[in-house]
Amino acid sequence: MQQHLSWLIGGPQGSGVDSAATLFARVCGASGLWVFGQREYHSNIKGDHSYYQVRVADTPLRGPVGPIDVLATFERRTLLLHKEYLTSSGAVLFDPVLVKAGDLDGVKVAVEVPYAEFIEKVAAEFQKQVVRLQIIKNVLSVAATFGLLGLEFKILQEEIEKLFVGRRAKLAPMNVFAARTAYESTVERKPREFRFQLEPIAGAGERIFVNGVQAIGMGKILAGCKLQSYYPITPAADECDFLESHPESGVAVVQCEDEIAAMAMAIGGGVMGVRSSTSTSGPGFDLKTEAIGWAGMNEVPVVVFNYQRGGPATGLPTRHEQGDLSQAIHGGHGDFPRIVIAPADMEEYFVDGFQSFNLADRYQTPVIVLVDKALANSTVTIPRPETGKWRVDRGALASPEDLQGNRENGGQFRRFRITDDGISPRPFPGAEGGIFWCTGDEHDEFGHITEDPGNRDRMHAKRMRKEETALKEIPARDQVRFFGPESADLTFLTWGSPKGVLLEASELLRSEHGISANLLVVHLLRPFPSGLVTARLQAARRTICVEMNISGQFENLVRQCTGISIPHNIRKWNGRPMTVEEVVAAARAIQDHSQKRVVLHHGV
Repeated sequence: MQQHLSWLIGGPQGSGVDSAATLFARVCGASGLWVFGQREYHSNIKGDHSYYQVRVADTPLRGPVGPIDVLATFERRTLLLHKEYLTSSGAVLFDPVLVKAGDLDGVKVAVEVPYAEFIEKVAAEFQKQVVRLQIIKNVLSVAATFGLLGLEFKILQEEIEKLFVGRRAKLAPMNVFAARTAYESTVERKPREFRFQLEPIAGAGERIFVNGVQAIGMGKILAGCKLQSYYPITPAADECDFLESHPESGVAVVQCEDEIAAMAMAIGGGVMGVRSSTSTSGPGFDLKTEAIGWAGMNEVPVVVFNYQRGGPATGLPTRHEQGDLSQAIHGGHGDFPRIVIAPADMEEYFVDGFQSFNLADRYQTPVIVLVDKALANSTVTIPRPETGKWRVDRGALASPEDLQGNRENGGQFRRFRITDDGISPRPFPGAEGGIFWCTGDEHDEFGHITEDPGNRDRMHAKRMRKEETALKEIPARDQVRFFGPESADLTFLTWGSPKGVLLEASELLRSEHGISANLLVVHLLRPFPSGLVTARLQAARRTICVEMNISGQFENLVRQCTGISIPHNIRKWNGRPMTVEEVVAAARAIQDHSQKRVVLHHGV
């Protein structure tokens, strides 16, 4: 029995593709199976082709693949665009009314789904107009798929009923009827040569089905974030929508007039002692950099989530790229401390959604979290995070004794007191004896503007010591993550979302090609863990740097911070995430032929 397959559905944007894929993935997850879903969509509102590929297996899944085992279509374009990726034993679900001569050439297993016939049955049963029921094709496609795969209908029915609740509950019987019609018809039409089948897994344990923006949003809520400011931008606005949909969390979500205002508002919250964040994407992050520098100068705890997408300018608004690393590391004029981290999978999205606020409070500086479109819009089943041991750390706060001792200064507080570790106890505004000044200019320990050269030397060095302190205090496991054997033929070096694909690719290289591989993922990007990375790279036989931008921003950062030049690289910048198969092929080209660079191109 095959318990691993790749399913894809596509159609015009606005035709219910996302709803269909979400339903399919939820049913598989409810059956105890592991799910990884990749969503691809155009930047226009309606009309252009979008698609959603969902992997299902009885073992955990970490990233997208290229091949398709089941292609569910309710329009011709999806068939023509994606059939070349169909596996030799895969199947196409197609509408016989729309398919033309030659469309199914090369397809060994093709199953008719007469959508018009099914919709007419639904219309007759519920006395509806046929023209108003076209959107129900998404449910018909999912039901036909499960009829083909043999998964029991009861699970599908339960998930449909969960989706249609509240004011939409009256639609549930109609959708269940439509699903049963397509399911039973496909069971009768199922070709004998189709070998894929799915069965529920008992005792799978407690899991959650989540996408990237939800994982980060829940991490923020658990961290006690109380202010989220934003200006609408894809794909970051999805996270803000999620937070807005949960007012019970206590997070005030404010849509601002522009990106500069959103950053200033979050900083204002941080000054007042409120755990504050703002979420944006590349063009918006550009506009925030001056204000981020102000936060660095005034030692304000604030968190910025940058959902990376294709650039420059408007670039590829709904497509993936790791193009904002250099901006996050160096953006802003002058020098000021910052912490830059890059979560690399859905579990880390949860943890860093929480931990980023602890870092901001502990080191009283901006924290930039580099996430990306690929994982933000992916849906994954993961074990429920064990959050019981997570603790909120507000950092160094001024004690009552500190505040009382300031009466001789007229209640003024040495907010920016020079310390060995660069961190000064801070009062929350309004505390008696806690008066201090904030300014964009250089200042003394009370916040008063001064251009005294001695003060500049001391204050500038004091702020920058925070990065040294952070590098000493942050556990090594939160700076870099290493996977695989200590010694291997290949060492993959990466950051962010390629992690999952590289882990799966490493397994295939070993099991199918006899090539051993390990993986070094850098999580803390500033301050850069030069010692840890250097030690791993010096022990590597052959290193391959893997990232999703054209210029090798991460590779350049590694060379800058370690002095080590990476001999080989794999890059991709066409807006689509890497797949397991193309990484395997690229690694083999490097191992077998010492190819320096391999550029990946897979994607529709």
